[in-house]
Amino acid sequence: MKRRGVRFRVLALILACQAAMIYWTADSEIARGIYLICYSIMMPTALYLLFSRVIHSLCARAFGGRVPFEQHELMLGYIVLTATIPIIGFGGLRFLATGMGYLPFASQTNPQWRHYLPGAANLPVLHDMDAIRQLYTGGHGIPWGAWLVPIAFWSIYLLALSAIWICMAAILRRIWIHQERLTFPIAKMPLEIMNPKENIFRKPLFWIGFGLPVILQSLLALHNWFPAVPAIQLKAYYVTFPSPPWSAMPGFPISFYPMGIGLAYFVPSDVSLSCWLMAVLMKLVYVVAAVFGVEAAGTGAARFPYPDEQACGSWLALAGIVIWGARHHWRTVLKTVPESERRFVGLMITLAASCGLICVGMMAMVGIPVLAATIVMLVYAAYMLSGARVRAEAGAMWTFAPLAWTPHRTMTSILGANGLGDQALAAGGYFNLVHWDIRGQSLPYLMEGMDIAERSGIRWRTVLGLVAFGTVTALAIGWWSTLDKLYAVGASTAK
Repeated sequence: MKRRGVRFRVLALILACQAAMIYWTADSEIARGIYLICYSIMMPTALYLLFSRVIHSLCARAFGGRVPFEQHELMLGYIVLTATIPIIGFGGLRFLATGMGYLPFASQTNPQWRHYLPGAANLPVLHDMDAIRQLYTGGHGIPWGAWLVPIAFWSIYLLALSAIWICMAAILRRIWIHQERLTFPIAKMPLEIMNPKENIFRKPLFWIGFGLPVILQSLLALHNWFPAVPAIQLKAYYVTFPSPPWSAMPGFPISFYPMGIGLAYFVPSDVSLSCWLMAVLMKLVYVVAAVFGVEAAGTGAARFPYPDEQACGSWLALAGIVIWGARHHWRTVLKTVPESERRFVGLMITLAASCGLICVGMMAMVGIPVLAATIVMLVYAAYMLSGARVRAEAGAMWTFAPLAWTPHRTMTSILGANGLGDQALAAGGYFNLVHWDIRGQSLPYLMEGMDIAERSGIRWRTVLGLVAFGTVTALAIGWWSTLDKLYAVGASTAK
């Protein structure tokens, strides 16, 4: 297949769409409580696909086949937007911006936190109390002077992380796409929409699948603003059982998510079976334990069957399995790829390791011991690798890592927290704003984008280069749009 480059107009399209989507997302998620980019299929990029296909078809008809953008260029825009916009969301700027002054602000009404204020005095966060109060109460402009150090420090950290994920995508591309041939269920949606051989707009099933969630979700949004508007609840209902031993089971969630149902059709049957079967068995463990007199209190050591600990261990184990299983494929790859690609992959390995050391160094610079920072970084990278693998094989609605056992908590469970000191604990809390949620990082989206690029005839190095550039612009636009909205409505108000 012909490998195609990129024109300047494509770059301009990507930047324009990125700016519009980031501002829209900040306004919607911060001010209105309507989340656009926390799902595996993000609303802004999904609408981009639909409008791109419609406008492309209209232009082709109106101008006799002459169009401003080719199909593969529009698809390239989708890949870059999908991989760069999440950095402003959960696990990215959404948590960082709102958390830069939370310790001094919260300690005013929660005296127990004042113990950590001296440890946070030298951290790269907000220290100007006027800027902190304005951040949480709103109605003010952005005090850029107070934000220079936090923006610089955390932007460097996020860019170093993004560089690691870009390098990992370059390293894993051939193994996951060519050797293991992973299914990438979510990638089927953009490929089908932009397929020039299929006119999905003439298929009634497409409009049913499109219209049903649009109507249901729109009614929910209107119901949120205007309670008199009726709506069907889509979120999970938790069914409880009053009689033992079934009462030991935590709430059993039952929900109706059109997107989840649709994605399930793309998931291989063996993966789908394992997902729901393991979920049911995990619930039944509580019942069996209650039969033998072991019931979970939910606190301390009485957390049987330790679901959060199991989640942490399974994600770390999955990362190890992925790395261990790739060793056989590496031999085949090294024999078949050109020398130039081998050198490039070697460069990516070196760059990823260097950026990892930079991240460890930045944590050590603010008081976290080197060993502790190294463990945090390794656990976080393992979570990210497992998240990318889960998305590549199961296409989940959300890409969550273990929420209770963050990399920082995993580290303290290994080394203990008593010897770290107040500054290290306070610094770890701020780094947790990034590490707590992997949805703000690009690797799961980027691996999927590499598969789309392969099927669309787009150079994979072009994808990596544009994603690297787009990450920088997304951060710049994201800081401005996020802070502008937070200082307007307030991070701790109900506006």
